[in-house]
Amino acid sequence: MHVLVNSVRWVPMNGDQTSLSKSMTTEELFQQHLKGLSSGGVELAVTGKAFNILRRTESMADLLFFIRIYARFTPEDKVNIHFNNLIS
Repeated sequence: MHVLVNSVRWVPMNGDQTSLSKSMTTEELFQQHLKGLSSGGVELAVTGKAFNILRRTESMADLLFFIRIYARFTPEDKVNIHFNNLIS
């Protein structure tokens, strides 16, 4: 995932070196991969920075159950993950 100023870009991580050019918005992610997300065939990874941006959006509640990898999180960010799981 690449984070731009106040936005999140999702990047497929399938070993394809050209995947960086195929980044997509959260809306595009849902449009293109909803079936894979729902079936468990697509899993998401986020950084602490991206998570904090996503927490301020309505998309976070929909994404939370598909995120499997939480990377580069501060201890406070980890508490926020737990808190978001409790209120979702």
